[in-house]
Amino acid sequence: MNSQSPMNGEDQVPVVFDTPVNLPPLESPLFLVHQALRPDALRRLYELEPQPRLRFVYQGTTQDEAKLAGPLLIDANQPNAEPHFIQGVHEGWGIALIGSPGLTLGDVDTHFKSLMWAMTPRGRSLFNFALTSALGGLGGTLDPTQMNRLLGPLAGLAGTIDGEPWLFRRNQPGRAMAEADPLTLTPENLQHMARQRRHRLARALSRHY
Repeated sequence: MNSQSPMNGEDQVPVVFDTPVNLPPLESPLFLVHQALRPDALRRLYELEPQPRLRFVYQGTTQDEAKLAGPLLIDANQPNAEPHFIQGVHEGWGIALIGSPGLTLGDVDTHFKSLMWAMTPRGRSLFNFALTSALGGLGGTLDPTQMNRLLGPLAGLAGTIDGEPWLFRRNQPGRAMAEADPLTLTPENLQHMARQRRHRLARALSRHY
């Protein structure tokens, strides 16, 4: 298990990034699904829950035209729908969002809208935060400010990459940083993601040859 527990700044709540052997029990989480990765997610949601509570994160933004192929926020806390999306977290096509008392779907939607763009060494770039490989691949390299910006008002994020769990968590609620404060990714963050991507590709190839 790898655990990183950064602490600094009076207004920051300590965040831990873990790669545990197993994910902890997920109790009534919200879900984040990238529709380009899972095109049937919206259809399956309506089959399982005829009146679902959801948000298209790109709706009402500069990426509105891509809302049906972008990040989808889901409140699937219904007997038929929740097991399907929890299974998606374990299969690597969904991310569980662990909230705190009083946190609404609208609050989470506002937070992720503010994460759409990240600052990189090459300038402003669209951030694919709904890809589990993006969040899990970055986890071990993020500093305290980056982790708190990523979680905002959430208590945790959980997912898997190739069956291997990853988890961001904090023991008390945080706060959403101002939209004017973008998530900034460093060269080290991006290089780590690239190494992780190459490693996953090499493992996939080794399983087939």
